[in-house]
Amino acid sequence: MGQTMESCPPLILNLWDADGALDADDYLGMAMLHLNKPAANIINIVDMASLTEQQQDIECNKVPKPEWI
Repeated sequence: MGQTMESCPPLILNLWDADGALDADDYLGMAMLHLNKPAANIINIVDMASLTEQQQDIECNKVPKPEWI
C-alpha cells in the first residue's frame, strides 16, 4: 500500500504565471523532482565530518535545486 522514497514516482510540476489572463507566454516551465535522488548541489552527510563548523552551516542552508526539463 505505502511506498518508500526509493520506489516513489517523480513529482512533476507545471509552472504558470498568475497575471489573470491566459496568454501564450504564461507557461513558465516544468520541473521533475526525483524523490529517490539527492539534489546535485547538496553534499553527502558522510562528507560533512571533514568540514569546519562554518562550512557545515553553509552546506546545511543550501536549497536543493530541482532537475528542470
